[in-house]
Amino acid sequence: MQNRLFYVDFIKFLAITLVTGYHVWRTIGFPKTEFLGVDFWGIWKNGYMGCDLFFLLSGYLCIRSWNKIESNTFSKKIKIFYKSKILRIIPVYYISLIVWYFLIKEGIAVKPYNVKDLIYHLLFIHTFDKTTFFSISGVFWYIGVQIHFYLLFPFIVILLEKINNILLF
Repeated sequence: MQNRLFYVDFIKFLAITLVTGYHVWRTIGFPKTEFLGVDFWGIWKNGYMGCDLFFLLSGYLCIRSWNKIESNTFSKKIKIFYKSKILRIIPVYYISLIVWYFLIKEGIAVKPYNVKDLIYHLLFIHTFDKTTFFSISGVFWYIGVQIHFYLLFPFIVILLEKINNILLF
C-alpha cells in the first residue's frame, strides 16, 4: 500500500480551489468588494496560479517517480517512465476526446471543431496552433502542455545531471 503524501494533497486542494475560484469570479463578473483598502475578491484575480501549482507539483512528482525506478540503464528507465505516464493519461484523455466529440456533434456542447482539431488533439500538438489551442474542450490545453513536459522530462534530467557534474568539477 502506498503512503499518502498529505502535503501533496494540500497543494492539489489549494490549486483546485484557486482555479475554480478564478473561474467562478470571472463568471460572476469580476466583483470587487473593498474594506479598509483590502479587496476581498482580490485573491481570485490570481487564481490562475493554481495551474502553476499543478505544473510545479507535476515536476516534483515526476522527479519522485523517476528516482523510484530501479534500472541500471538510462534507456530502460526512460521506457518505464514513459510507459507509466502513457498508461495513466492517454486512455482517459482519448475517452474524454471521444465523449466531447459526440457532445459537440450532437449539438449538446457548442464548440468549434473539425477533423484538424481532432487530429491535433490526438497527437497532442493542439497547443502549438492558436486555432486548436482551446478547441473541443477549453481544458485540454493543460493535457497538451503536460504531455510535452513528460516527453522532455528525461532529457531535462540528463541536462541537470550534466550541469551538476560541471558545477561539481
